[in-house]
Amino acid sequence: MNPNDNDEKDIYDKISKDDNIPEENAKGSNGFAVASNEIYDWTETFVFALCVVVILFTFIFRIVTVDGQSMQMTLHDKERLLISDMLYTPKTGDIVVIQAKGFDNPLVKRVIATEGQTVSIDFNKWEVSVDGVVLDEPYVNFVSGEQMRGNGYQQYPFKVSKGNVFVMGDNRNNSTDSRYLGEIDARNIVGRVMLRVFPFNKAGLVKPATQD
Repeated sequence: MNPNDNDEKDIYDKISKDDNIPEENAKGSNGFAVASNEIYDWTETFVFALCVVVILFTFIFRIVTVDGQSMQMTLHDKERLLISDMLYTPKTGDIVVIQAKGFDNPLVKRVIATEGQTVSIDFNKWEVSVDGVVLDEPYVNFVSGEQMRGNGYQQYPFKVSKGNVFVMGDNRNNSTDSRYLGEIDARNIVGRVMLRVFPFNKAGLVKPATQD
């Protein structure tokens, strides 16, 4: 074999290896570009989702905390609720959050009657009537042997005036509500309770009471 042939072969191999270097560099550059694009896409998605959440919880939903015992046994102290006032019109049986004058924390109460309706209360029988019909209230925390409190603060029958609501707590003998405060301006309703979000083992829908 001619010694020159080996020299030519070595030169050819070196050239071939050198030719592959740009291709490998190109692959590395493409991989970096793909990874960068994926990071950008994920970041864009995260920022968009964050903006949606901020908008929802600024203009549509709010989280409030139950303060006190007035809604037992339906809701309990320190539970956290998701509320909304979007397109909301108060109805009998709804559980609402109210920002009442003279109270630092919002009040969570149940709507008993709305504008134009007449409320009557039999404090001995624990019966509440709206427009002459006794409400079916299985959610009330009834205390056997006691009279329902709140008598003497309002005159009954009581007709709810325009733009107002009459509210009560489910724990009737441990609730500051319309029996003491009078009717509530509906504009002070922050929202209707929709979900209990904490504690997690009790999370779920909070359904309004319906009257057949």
